[in-house]
Amino acid sequence: MRFSFSLILVLFLTGCKTPQPVVQHTVTVKETLRDTTVIVEPDTASVKALLECDSLNQVVMKELDVVKGRKIAPQVKFRDRVLEITMPVDSEAVYFSWKERHKIESEKVTVTKVVKEKYKPPWYKKALSWIGGVCLVVLLISFKFKSLWFLKFLKKR
Repeated sequence: MRFSFSLILVLFLTGCKTPQPVVQHTVTVKETLRDTTVIVEPDTASVKALLECDSLNQVVMKELDVVKGRKIAPQVKFRDRVLEITMPVDSEAVYFSWKERHKIESEKVTVTKVVKEKYKPPWYKKALSWIGGVCLVVLLISFKFKSLWFLKFLKKR
């Protein structure tokens, strides 16, 4: 009883497993570095200075009018009879670079299919099959002749 129960249990717990599809998830991130130039709107700044000579024949600045622009601020220096004006411009505001990122997601599903090859018997099994078929035909023909002979024998009696 115990042996038959364990045998039945083993038979119920064994079985065929079907192949499961394999899913391959791929994420590709493509980065592209791009450079560009930006058109900056025109901007102006101005400096007006009234310079005169005094009685000692030295140059003296009487008036100084500085007009700042939106992005440009002039720096004015007057030393030793030299007027120096500088206007710094930030070059990064004109030219910059950025990175573009493109995220590409793809899934590849691979299903494995089990293909059974067609059975090809060896030559000797084919030969035995042919011999068996020929013997069966010979037996059928001989059975037919024997039965006809037996019927003739019964009719004579």
